[in-house]
Amino acid sequence: MASSVGKLAENVSGSVGKNKIPKEDIMGYCFKCGAPIVFEDEICTSCGWPVPEDLIAEAEEERRAAEEARRAAEEAARKEAEERARREAEEKARREAEERARREAEEKARREAEEKRRAEEEKRRAEAERRRAEEEAWREEEEERRRRAEARRRDEAGRRRVAPPRRGEEDGYLDDDYVDERTDKELAKLAYGPGSDSKRGSGSRAKSRVAFCTRCGEKLPSDAVFCPYCGKRL
Repeated sequence: MASSVGKLAENVSGSVGKNKIPKEDIMGYCFKCGAPIVFEDEICTSCGWPVPEDLIAEAEEERRAAEEARRAAEEAARKEAEERARREAEEKARREAEERARREAEEKARREAEEKRRAEEEKRRAEAERRRAEEEAWREEEEERRRRAEARRRDEAGRRRVAPPRRGEEDGYLDDDYVDERTDKELAKLAYGPGSDSKRGSGSRAKSRVAFCTRCGEKLPSDAVFCPYCGKRL
């Protein structure tokens, strides 16, 4: 009996140690010789000992459970891989969306800054153009005022050379709205004195000295009361 048990242990250890048969194919070991028994074997291929049916059924059940466990593990691993891939895809999509949103925000900010810069530049150009137009209009107005003033001075100088003094000139002021409507005879009386209209041309006027106006320097007729050129009272 002892020799049989020792031989059985030796056969089992020898078969396992040499790995002659894949472990997943081994259903059990022969109770008689210890040789490995693979699935679908009904007798021991070493000693011919018949394999008990309960051993076969138990081994098949274990094999079926192991296969189901393997499939379940593979399915769990597959689902985990799919979930991991889904999370990675979602994370990638989220990062891409954030990057896209960041680029769009930067582009929008750049466009707004560019539009603002252009608007400010256009505003500055418009302001400079407005100032140039105002300065040009001011220069034209100044030139027009200068021309009008020069024309008034020339006209006033011409009037002073031929017109009698205007009302208020002897008192230190002039009335620009005053219009002298006196007749030529009245003006002659003012310039030459009363009765000058009858004396002129009669040859009765006495020979007088030559005089000049102290204001305009023009030669004055004799017996003149006012300068006929600038109107100064003599």
